[in-house]
Amino acid sequence: MSYPQFGHVLYDDPLPENTEAVVPEWTLVGKEVKIKIMRKDLNNRRSKEGGQFAVAAQSSRGDVIPSTIQDNKDGSYSASLVANETGEVKVSINIKGQHIKGSPYTVVVRQHSALNIPSKVVDVGKPSGIAFGKDVWAVADWSNHCVCIFDKQDQLVRKFGSKGNGIVQFNDPGGLAFDANNHLYVVDNNNHRVQKFNISGEYLLQFGTSGSGDGELRHPVGITVHNNRVYVADQSNHRISVFQCG
Repeated sequence: MSYPQFGHVLYDDPLPENTEAVVPEWTLVGKEVKIKIMRKDLNNRRSKEGGQFAVAAQSSRGDVIPSTIQDNKDGSYSASLVANETGEVKVSINIKGQHIKGSPYTVVVRQHSALNIPSKVVDVGKPSGIAFGKDVWAVADWSNHCVCIFDKQDQLVRKFGSKGNGIVQFNDPGGLAFDANNHLYVVDNNNHRVQKFNISGEYLLQFGTSGSGDGELRHPVGITVHNNRVYVADQSNHRISVFQCG
């Protein structure tokens, strides 16, 4: 005698081999390492019930690194730890006394460098170019269509420009460069030209117009000055245009 089959068995108990964690490969000394653990059952579904996890971290010298773990109540856990010296940290994640998939993990701890931590932040709308002159430096602000001039103490001393295609107007300014006379060249991207100013923001001259012929530009982006010549990255013309300093 046979009986009809009905229903199916649900597996809600998380399994170590099906449970995964997202662990960063590296971090910086003193920075919090954030780990996310996803409990999964035999059907590879996120499991909201089941055993608790244990997280253990150990430095390359064998020191225990304290860690915290929090149940997110959605089938996932959040764990964190902080390493205070360089080297490798081994992170073991266990459930029911067994390693989960991928455990133990290795996190490389690196030292901070001067490039990792800015000593100062200067706010500019949408910076698109930067250049250093004598006792000043300049930033092109793409979103506000202007140029900002700062002194050696990084204090804003002047701002000039507005949106348009006239003199001392810009349409998405980009690359900047100073020449030997401390004059500033500003790439005016969507006006297809370069404008030249003194450090007071006074207009001196301009060159370039939209096109692909000699002396013409199409969406220039970068610029530099060398040996009394101005080199312009002429983006949409796929070339470098060279001009004599005026």
